[in-house]
Amino acid sequence: MGKSKRRQMAEREKAIGDTGWLLTDRRRSNAFATTVREPQREHPWTSAGMRVVRQAFSGAPIRLKIGPDENSLQVLPPEHPCWVPFKKPNPMMTPARFREAIASWLWESGEAAVIKESGEDAPIAPGQIPKELWVVNGRMLRPTVTPGSRFPRMWTLTVGSAGSINYRPDQIMWIRNFNPYDELRGLGYLDALKIAVDTDQAAALFSRATFENGVSPGGILTIDKILDKETRASLREQWEDIHRGADRAYRLAILGK
Repeated sequence: MGKSKRRQMAEREKAIGDTGWLLTDRRRSNAFATTVREPQREHPWTSAGMRVVRQAFSGAPIRLKIGPDENSLQVLPPEHPCWVPFKKPNPMMTPARFREAIASWLWESGEAAVIKESGEDAPIAPGQIPKELWVVNGRMLRPTVTPGSRFPRMWTLTVGSAGSINYRPDQIMWIRNFNPYDELRGLGYLDALKIAVDTDQAAALFSRATFENGVSPGGILTIDKILDKETRASLREQWEDIHRGADRAYRLAILGK
């Protein structure tokens, strides 16, 4: 991959964009809008589970085979040129991180797209052995399907403000989970947990807001006096200074009439 595409990939890493977790059902209340956009970063239990999956996947051995059909496959020796990109996938990834990326996108979005590159500012030629392999979230690629055909003739990767990159089908190696609802898209294992993760995150945010903004005095003293606006504002500020926050709960409160 040349410098321009590396810059585009770096920008893609910085701003991953929509991974499919942002629910867009307009019938839902704004009070319960999705709060989790990046579950592996934001949700603790998802992060812990995915870390175990990534670590297990990163240590899995890779075996390359070649042959005219599944019944006559032969294991490629380590010196075969096809091993080169798997020993050093690209300048930004070690082999272990390369496998971690595949595991992450398989679980989160159901599809990992491994883009084959020539290592230069030129697309890889049909049949050419790639020198670099780049893993991206499969949901970031959009297919262009010829009318009357079931298969895409092109895939387009949108990379933030850097624009778009078009790829031929043979430039991408797809690793997908089976999806009974869409033959072109993988089914993420975390898809079924969207609402549960959102609810858990909303409950955590609600609890934090309760501790930060809630006031729970241990008792109240009142005075037999009518308070003007300025006095009430001053007392309110004093009230919050004394009672607001989890570490200030159950202190004595004084109220005017």
